[in-house]
Amino acid sequence: MNTKLPAVRILMSATVFVSMVANAASPVPNTFTAGDPALADEVNANFTHVINEINNIPEGPAGPQGPIGVTGAAGAAGAAGTQGPIGATGATGQTGATGPAGPQGATGATGPVGPAGPSLTTYDYSDFGHNLSGKVFTVRHSTGLWNKTENIFTRPDANTVVKQRNRTLDNAIYLQHDFTYTKESSGYLSLNKIEAFTPDNNRTLASTKTITPGLMIRSNGMADGLSKGSASTVKSYDINSTLVDTSEALQTVTMLGIVNVTLTSLNGESNVLLTGCMKTMTDRSSLTIGRDFMEMKWHCPGYGLVKSSRIGNDISIYRELLTTTP
Repeated sequence: MNTKLPAVRILMSATVFVSMVANAASPVPNTFTAGDPALADEVNANFTHVINEINNIPEGPAGPQGPIGVTGAAGAAGAAGTQGPIGATGATGQTGATGPAGPQGATGATGPVGPAGPSLTTYDYSDFGHNLSGKVFTVRHSTGLWNKTENIFTRPDANTVVKQRNRTLDNAIYLQHDFTYTKESSGYLSLNKIEAFTPDNNRTLASTKTITPGLMIRSNGMADGLSKGSASTVKSYDINSTLVDTSEALQTVTMLGIVNVTLTSLNGESNVLLTGCMKTMTDRSSLTIGRDFMEMKWHCPGYGLVKSSRIGNDISIYRELLTTTP
């Protein structure tokens, strides 16, 4: 529908159109003359044409970038992302200093008792002793001080044995001693006293040594490979019973087994075989009783000691039973 506009409004529109047309790529579809009435549809058609032309104007080159504005406030933290893959293990660091020891833990419960070990066969030394009154040994001494030993036995009571020992060189007395042995209640045969006499066969007492507790010689509980020992105090007295020295003596006796022994000669017979004999090793350390030595001994039933081999103090002594006296 064509509607006539007031002259003022038409004039304003015409002015706008002229300005716009001057810059348009193509002329407007409707041209108006001053004083002529303008129809609304034509005016609207011109506006539409101008708007389309404006929209079709190509974009010009970008202008220079303006200054950076003020940084806005930080936004809220986003949700945590999923965990990434585990990285490779780094090199081992240096060992740190040792920390202080912690408190000691409570003592644990006692463990079960282990199985019993094999039982040992034990031997009573008295089964390898004798009731003889005398024995004579041949002796090989490395320095030739004596070549025979005579032992004479007396038994004051059931638990005491006194051995008179005469060491001779070509039947002349070189040394003479008395040894007192005691059968202890503990099962030991121990040496308790040594008396030395002048070598003139007059039995003149020269000195005395007491041994407390007695030095263990053998035990009634000897077993293969088993060692038993003792530690004693030795007091030495002169001819006037004055104490002149106090020392210590240690002795260990080890059983080495039950063996057979062949003697070169015994009571006139040659190569006499004795069976079932106890073989022992004695290790003694003392400044006043035989000094330091090791000695192998053989004791046989009914004969007691039949053979021994000693080494110590730079000498060696070998003894072998030669004769016996019932």
